Amino acid sequence: MKTFHPGDKVFAKVRGRPLWPARVENVVASTPNNVKYNVFFYGTAETTVCKVEDLLLYYENREKYGKPIKRKGFTQALAQIQRREPPPPNMPGSIPTTQRADGESEGEGDLVVDEAPRTSIQSHQ
Repeated sequence: MKTFHPGDKVFAKVRGRPLWPARVENVVASTPNNVKYNVFFYGTAETTVCKVEDLLLYYENREKYGKPIKRKGFTQALAQIQRREPPPPNMPGSIPTTQRADGESEGEGDLVVDEAPRTSIQSHQ
């Protein structure tokens, strides 16, 4: 039986809607024959409880189910799920990394933190 973990990106199936980009929030119920997850839907910001059989891993199924459709919020949901986190390094479409001379890896879109102290100017009137 497949299992999911909080933070996993998935396509979730809810009655009356197509498979929708979502994120697993947590496990709601877990018995040997009944596992349910609380999921957050991108694009609509709705949450619901889904059975394990109603969830598919996003990265393994995005080619098949990740094509824009004419459904309100779906295109926005795809954009949100794609920009939230880069795919795992071993998945197709991941950001390539290069090795720097100092041994650190460097990838496109690396976060640069400006550690300079900030000063605030307050005006009193």
